[in-house]
Amino acid sequence: MQFLKSFSHVSSCIVLASLFLSCIGPNILSAADRERWSFSFLDGKYDLDHFELYGNLAGIKPTEDGLRMRLPPSKKKDWGGIDVRCRLEGDFKIIGKYTITELGSPEGGTGAGLSIGIKDTDLEWATVQHVKQRNAGEVIVAHRGFRKPDGISYESKSKSEKSSVRQGIVEIERKGKRLNLAASNSNSAEPVLIESYDYTDKPVDYLHVGIKQGGAPTLVDLNFTEISLEADNLSFDFEPENDWSIWIWTGVISVFVTLCLVLVIYKTRQANS
Repeated sequence: MQFLKSFSHVSSCIVLASLFLSCIGPNILSAADRERWSFSFLDGKYDLDHFELYGNLAGIKPTEDGLRMRLPPSKKKDWGGIDVRCRLEGDFKIIGKYTITELGSPEGGTGAGLSIGIKDTDLEWATVQHVKQRNAGEVIVAHRGFRKPDGISYESKSKSEKSSVRQGIVEIERKGKRLNLAASNSNSAEPVLIESYDYTDKPVDYLHVGIKQGGAPTLVDLNFTEISLEADNLSFDFEPENDWSIWIWTGVISVFVTLCLVLVIYKTRQANS
């Protein structure tokens, strides 16, 4: 009978520990999910909690016309932009709006201009670009990178359409394991499907909006004005799967259970003495 009482005490401790983990832990390990989120860069706004600058920081500045991305010809970093600190899970849609001031004419490569891209936890990536290329001129490019079996190198596919819009919209949308890349083109101010690719259903935790100068001997200049996100699950301060905080909380719970067990044994011995 005494054993059953002790077992009951231990069970109660385990239940309490489980409640402690489920009620307190998640609130610390992750943010509350939100279905939709949008941000306007007009009026010179910039949110340090959600964005991080990268690349040529001197060329990326908040202004009243939007987040200005301006890179003159230079031997310094010829790229820059912002990373959006988010995680997208399930089906999602990303919408970006921008205004082109000037696109330089690069001497080669993939072009000079705007790029909006994602990468999931399997490191599968895709981008939509509004660029000027040496031979093709001004185009919208839907680009998809596929990881090779070696897990390191990539092969890629892309499709492009002519574009001459000054104010454009790009969309990246995932439905199941299908990724749709759309953008404004010469015939429509509203986004039209450029290409659709197979993708994965893994979480996306890398989203960037950037500009590349591409070695162009002339200026690349644009304003990124707005970004909006929709997702089945959307968070901004998620913890990576292998983050140390998970192990820390596991240790805390283990210590809590151990202390409860020691307390039960101590009381049991006192009752028997």
